[in-house]
Amino acid sequence: MNKIKIVALAAAFALTLSAFPLLANGGETAYDPENDPLISLSYINEVVLPVYDEKIAALEEKIATLTETATKLEESLAAANTEIETLKATGGDASESGGLGQYEVVHLSQGAKLLAKSPCEIILRTGSAIIVSITANGLNDISTGEELLNAAGVPLYHCLLVPRGDDGRGIQITSGDAYVMVRGAYEIVE
Repeated sequence: MNKIKIVALAAAFALTLSAFPLLANGGETAYDPENDPLISLSYINEVVLPVYDEKIAALEEKIATLTETATKLEESLAAANTEIETLKATGGDASESGGLGQYEVVHLSQGAKLLAKSPCEIILRTGSAIIVSITANGLNDISTGEELLNAAGVPLYHCLLVPRGDDGRGIQITSGDAYVMVRGAYEIVE
């Protein structure tokens, strides 16, 4: 009886094995290695992994470069923020801070010269003045678009631009006193 069970099990196993390709492929043809090749472990270790290792190494190198660049940018930003805070701390005095984009009202007496220490803008509000320029160039009248040369009269309420500082250009007061608005670094010579 045991022999009959063993023979029956063997026959059932053989039948299952012969029908397996039909069941696995849904009744279609048997496995085709051309369309679905198997990959061996040695192929993965010798071909696939080295390619991925190269790609990973290249990406790690890019990450290192980007990290270095980010660090330099963070340092530059910190330095710029420190400089901004320093400029804010020196605040309203345009003669020391370079103006910070705000006009400063300055009262001048007769004969006083206001000379640019950096590029700056000058607006004569009251009184009278003349252009002072020891170079062949004068001051640019932004209001009219013309250049005012040495000893020319300064028109009231016109915005004058000194494009370069520390070259002896500015204005000299010819009336008893005057009020001037200035944006940029300057010095007053009595």
